[in-house]
Amino acid sequence: MKKIVPFLLILLVILLTYAFLDRNETVLFGDVMENGQITEILINNESTDKIVKITNVKLIDKIMKESSKMKVKKTDNYPEEIQYSLILKREDYKKTSILLGNNKLDISGSAEEEGIYAIEGRNHLLEIIKNEVLNWMSPVN
Repeated sequence: MKKIVPFLLILLVILLTYAFLDRNETVLFGDVMENGQITEILINNESTDKIVKITNVKLIDKIMKESSKMKVKKTDNYPEEIQYSLILKREDYKKTSILLGNNKLDISGSAEEEGIYAIEGRNHLLEIIKNEVLNWMSPVN
């Protein structure tokens, strides 16, 4: 019995530490993205290998506004099946890359943005890409 009590205390400390460290909060996608006017979005449909280049400011603003309300939470698990890859270019020449799956996204860019995120609830970014009428083109060889 005396040996079990210290073991249980150590186990309790480990479990509490894990629970405390695993408290990634849910945030909005718009809060994750670095501020700055996006001037261009390049989207690659990974299943068809077709691409679209968006430079229309109103359409860019619509995409960013709709997707900014998406709830995300940091995770270590990479997106399962990548649907689209995106490159967002800003007026300050910075770029952000996003690998977009059904339930996760992987963001590469500035240190503030970078990470893998689980999408909680609706995937607004995926919905707007699928539902918006875009001028998809085959890549030039």
